[in-house]
Amino acid sequence: MLELLQRDGRIPSDRFDQVERSIGRTVAATQQGSPLPAGIPADLVPALKAAVTTAVSAAFYVGAAVMVTAAAAVALLPRTAELSESGHGQDGPA
Repeated sequence: MLELLQRDGRIPSDRFDQVERSIGRTVAATQQGSPLPAGIPADLVPALKAAVTTAVSAAFYVGAAVMVTAAAAVALLPRTAELSESGHGQDGPA
């Protein structure tokens, strides 16, 4: 988590401990079904929302790429059953 905060660069390094505590309280509170704790700094909320939005959009694009790849693979699969001369789709008499 600290690596993400350092790479982001929007939060000063002297506030990392406060951010970790705030996120920890938030996770604990939401797991218990209660609303967000009142101690979350207001300037941290937009950064958290942006992080969630980035993660969700990345997951969406990965899922879309998997679906496109699967569709291309299915489209390129060789057809194993050829139609017989009678057009019934059977290889021989039944």
